[in-house]
Amino acid sequence: MAIYHLSVSKIKRSAGRTATGAAAYRAAQEIHDERTGLTHDYTRKRGVYATEILVPSDAPIWMRDRARLWNGVEHAEKRKDAELAREIDIALPIELTHDQKMELVRQYVQEQFTSKGMIADIAYHDLHKKNPHAHVLLTLREIRADGFGNKNRSWNEKALLQQWREAWSQHTNCALEQAAHEARIDHRSLEEQGVERLPQIHLGAKVNKMLKRDLRNNLVISTERGEQYQRIATINRELQDIEQQIAQQQNNHRQGEQKPVAEPLHSAIEKDMTKQPTPPAPGLQQPSLGKDDTPPVNQRRDRTYQGITRQLQGMGAEQYEIGLRDSKTGKMLTRTWASDQVKNSVPWLKRLNSQGRDVYIRPLGSAGLILVDDLDLGSFERMGKDGLKPAAITQTSPMNYQAWVRLSDQPIPKEQATAAAKILAERYGGDPNSADWRHFGRLAGFTNQKGIHTRADGNQPYVLLESYHGKIAVNAQKLLTEADKRLEATKAPKENQAPSESHQKAAATPSEKQRADTTFQRFYQRHTNHHPNEDASRMDWAVCKQLAKLGFSADAIKHALSETSPNLHERKAGHVDDYVNRTVDKVLLDPEVIAAKAKREQEQQAQTSNPEPHILKQQIDREQER
Repeated sequence: MAIYHLSVSKIKRSAGRTATGAAAYRAAQEIHDERTGLTHDYTRKRGVYATEILVPSDAPIWMRDRARLWNGVEHAEKRKDAELAREIDIALPIELTHDQKMELVRQYVQEQFTSKGMIADIAYHDLHKKNPHAHVLLTLREIRADGFGNKNRSWNEKALLQQWREAWSQHTNCALEQAAHEARIDHRSLEEQGVERLPQIHLGAKVNKMLKRDLRNNLVISTERGEQYQRIATINRELQDIEQQIAQQQNNHRQGEQKPVAEPLHSAIEKDMTKQPTPPAPGLQQPSLGKDDTPPVNQRRDRTYQGITRQLQGMGAEQYEIGLRDSKTGKMLTRTWASDQVKNSVPWLKRLNSQGRDVYIRPLGSAGLILVDDLDLGSFERMGKDGLKPAAITQTSPMNYQAWVRLSDQPIPKEQATAAAKILAERYGGDPNSADWRHFGRLAGFTNQKGIHTRADGNQPYVLLESYHGKIAVNAQKLLTEADKRLEATKAPKENQAPSESHQKAAATPSEKQRADTTFQRFYQRHTNHHPNEDASRMDWAVCKQLAKLGFSADAIKHALSETSPNLHERKAGHVDDYVNRTVDKVLLDPEVIAAKAKREQEQQAQTSNPEPHILKQQIDREQER
């Protein structure tokens, strides 16, 4: 039976892996790594049916050679924690012939990857067995005539993963249909498909082999993963029994037998997962359940569902991005949903929240709605008097609030939205670092997983919806006009810049980039020693500011931030380039940076020659001695 499986992972040096070793293992070949001097020999590996390399039309011929290709990737990456390649692991339908399986993979890879500029190294495994699958290693850098260019960060966007997953199910189902098979696969989760079953985990070949050996020898050796597998299997059997009972009871009911019907599955699950939140803080409106937002019968008493429904009404956007942040690793999982999809996903969101993920929300794009974070009760009274009453207010932790302010029913420019958010944060005591057009706010009905908010009983506080109305603020236009004036004021220095500003916009030389990278690392380490608990984004800002004051060009600072800031591509997954550009552009407008630039230009004018590299080196040396 055809099954759906598509997983995506990265080959990283930080995990002790190499691109050459990964390619050699999957292809069952011998590849010598020119960078490390090691030889990866997997010629004895079994189960590899065939291999091939698909390249874009403009790729050099030598990239069709596996050893040269992945050695080229290794040489292109300089960082010790560099990401080397992306791997796609795909399960192939057993209903197809081997040639049909391979043609299916080729068409999928050419459409989704090589047509976009990636090189794909494909290895077909176990086509003769019950688990046929393919490994696809993808390059991360753009292709040039002389080799590899810059990394294409757009290939890291979260939306692409969903596109790849959906495209694979479409390609597979088309191939099955053309081969006259009735089997089909579905890329959606079990919950999205409406299937009442928990997703099972993959045990792996080693665990399966060990279990079979133990059964033969009448041994019982438990493993954590094996026990988890058995727990999920037991729950699924119980769910199946409940479904059968419900079906039987409903059938009896239709035949006239008045027997009680079992409680719906979701209600039973939610009873166990839903806790009663504490009452709202005094002085704020307690939302009431109106006719227009009556939830389905099985969720009418679910306060999480009620809070979400009302917050969505207050925010009033067409589509939302839901962020699920792991409180331990900081990694963010995002989903783009309409309002109904958000409400229908409450059980799934609860499950992840109970496993330690914070649940966030923001409107998709610039939807005329801005967020102000870290407010107190007094702020809302002043905002109301000023004609800027929030459309929705949530209490994210005791006496700490977030406000969504609606400025328009239509999308507004991103720069204008950010400027308006900063004005509100400054005026009413909010967090200026959270004031931009696309910041995430918390979603009502879920717990705040930050450790500092843990209560005496060991539980986490719930995020509560305090009020909502969804209307445009009375003085919204006045605020937008003020935001436009602020934007004009910030643009004025750019228009009156000195001629030497061209140096800031010029592309940095390789030597300047290298100096910037080295200086960034040293300054970052020094900041870490003095401020070990400071937020990583604040550290990035402080170090970039120091580099700018020393006279490094914008291009060099951006390169240093992108390539050397620790864990940047995990912290800002999907929008690294946007983060880098915004951070450095704002740094260059900082008053201290502008003053340092003016002083530097005066010193340069006093010199008869251009000693910039020498002066810059002296300045760097002085900073490092402090």
